[in-house]
Formats: sequence, C-alpha cells, structure tokens
Amino acid sequence: MTWDREQRIRLGMEKHVLSQEYPGFKFHDPLGETHVRGWWTAQSGRGYEVAVYPTAGFPDECPEVYITSPAPLRGYYRAMTEYGNSHAMHVLESDRPGWTKVCVYHAEKWHPKVSLSEVLIKTLLWLWAFDIHRDTGDSIDDILTGKK
Repeated sequence: MTWDREQRIRLGMEKHVLSQEYPGFKFHDPLGETHVRGWWTAQSGRGYEVAVYPTAGFPDECPEVYITSPAPLRGYYRAMTEYGNSHAMHVLESDRPGWTKVCVYHAEKWHPKVSLSEVLIKTLLWLWAFDIHRDTGDSIDDILTGKK
C-alpha cells in the first residue's frame, strides 16, 4: 500500500504509542499490506491472535480488525464467520477466509482522532465478551451492554 506523507507520520506515531502500550503487538509490512498483529490471552487461558489492517483511507476510515487464530473462531453455537453481518455478535462478513472480522466502530461513528490503541482496546473488550459467549451462549452485544 502506498501511504501519503500525513499517513506515514500518523502511522509512525501509532507505532510508537503501540510499542509503549501494547508491546506484544507489532507493526508489519509498513510498505505493503501494513498491519498490527499480536496475541491476547483471556482470563480463561484461551489465546487469540488479533490483526488490525489500516485501510487506504486511514485515518479517515476505520481500520479492519480480524481474529486470525484460532481459525475458524468457534463460538458457543457455531463458527463466528457463519454469522455474516451480525449486530448481536458485533461481527462483519469476512473478506479473509477463516478469519473473523470484528466490528469495533460503526462507519458513521468513526473519527480520524481515534487511535489504533483505542481500536485494540475495543477489540480486546470484544474478545473478553467473546470468551464469556463461548461459555454461556449469550450474544456479544448482550454481554457488552450488560443485558446478560
């Protein structure tokens, strides 16, 4: 991917902040398919690999967020990719086979000031809720909003 000057500056700042706040998450391929990747271990001991891909329009567009391992990511009832676009599960139709695409921001609520660190925080909250979903079957939305 070709980044313009402002995007390169922004991504450089993002890389610095992430290295301080999330040392287990690393930037990859800064001149190609730029993404941030790392592992998170839930309280249950289950591990998940997360990948965040800034889009060509970043920071004006929300990056794409995927759970890349385990793949497929199995929920209480079925693989998360089987939900397609689901508000209840906070997932989107994935464009990468086997990976679960997580909805962390609605496009209309995205703002260029949102950092990749904030995206990771919301992703880790989603994984926390997903870990509960795996044990209970409750929807991600119900868990995150406190309905369950």
